[in-house]
Amino acid sequence: MDERDSGTCLLGHPCAIGGSARLPCPRWQMAFAPTFHPELLDAPLRTKRDRVIGVGLGGDIYAPGVNPMWREQVFEVEHQCALRGKGHLFIHLTKRPAAIDLTGIAWPDLPSQWMGVSVTDDRVYKLIQTLADHCGPQAHRWVSFEPVLSEIVLPTEWNILADWFRRFRIEFVVIGGLTDGNRRIIPPDEPGGLQWQWAQTILLAAYAANCRIFCKGLHRNVWRHLRNPRTAAWMQGPRDLRELPPEWETLRRKP
Repeated sequence: MDERDSGTCLLGHPCAIGGSARLPCPRWQMAFAPTFHPELLDAPLRTKRDRVIGVGLGGDIYAPGVNPMWREQVFEVEHQCALRGKGHLFIHLTKRPAAIDLTGIAWPDLPSQWMGVSVTDDRVYKLIQTLADHCGPQAHRWVSFEPVLSEIVLPTEWNILADWFRRFRIEFVVIGGLTDGNRRIIPPDEPGGLQWQWAQTILLAAYAANCRIFCKGLHRNVWRHLRNPRTAAWMQGPRDLRELPPEWETLRRKP
């Protein structure tokens, strides 16, 4: 299923975050209507190696126009992998957490699922709570702040955001900036550019809540401030800003 513009792409083959994704998918067409490729669904069942599998990371399988039966088939494959002892991790990401409807799905809740929500503005509290209300209790939860288009929370409210991360069991946070049509990272002094103070507020909250953090697509001026002990209030010692959850790292490093 494909929708490169605002919609949906279910890559039936394993698509791991962090470098092994091959985009664009050869099945992407110029038409943006959701398209289902059932012949690809059994790829996670056939592969011998356990993988981190992106479920529609090129789009949104919870977007309008996506047949609910397609999603049911996706969940069924995830369930079959669990029954067969596969160690895959399935990474979901949506801008529409309220559209996650597990009604009628026989096996909607698996510990192999990482359910994520994409946040680009100050609706962060509503979106995080909606994600928690709609995904299963066994699923892991993560938030993608990419691209950050405005101030997510006030700088003085980072501790409130940290409390929400803890309350709703957010384990992983991604922070990223906006790029233009030429894949150029938009600098902070241009419209749409991410301000380093916005990123710092998220970092403060994520570190306080002991979340893993992965920063990507940040302008060099933003990186300079975030890594400078004089300006980086979040910095409490050397720490990588490109961390993945331990479960993801374990699978990525397997031969």
